[in-house]
Amino acid sequence: MIITQLFYDCGTFLKFVKDCRNIGINCPILPGIMPIQSYGGFMRMTGFCKTKVPQEILNTLEPIKDNPEAVKKYGIHLATQMCKTLIEAGTPGLHMYSLNQDKAVLGILGGLGLISIEEPAKNPTPAIEEKKEEEKAKA
Repeated sequence: MIITQLFYDCGTFLKFVKDCRNIGINCPILPGIMPIQSYGGFMRMTGFCKTKVPQEILNTLEPIKDNPEAVKKYGIHLATQMCKTLIEAGTPGLHMYSLNQDKAVLGILGGLGLISIEEPAKNPTPAIEEKKEEEKAKA
């Protein structure tokens, strides 16, 4: 199995897969998807990894770069659209680089219709709830 570095151009990934197949590499190839979480973090990571970023993405980010919530929403939207493109092209799976930001990944999976996002009414583990209540009573 091959898991790629992060990328933001699905065409580049699909060409890589085709090139691999043409030279006899037939193992599953999973795309590395990293949702954009913040403008600064995105710019640092793509610079560090020397990731080619389509100009359209940079143009979309520029006017919202100082609005963290808008950047996160765009990041989820972009990654969801990328995943749809890759799944439709026959990609056998997806690898999410979450960087401990699970809400973005959950948003993407929800956008793909792979999960439903519902907040539990309370902790499903009664023992944990009981311990919390005991600690409150002691305080």
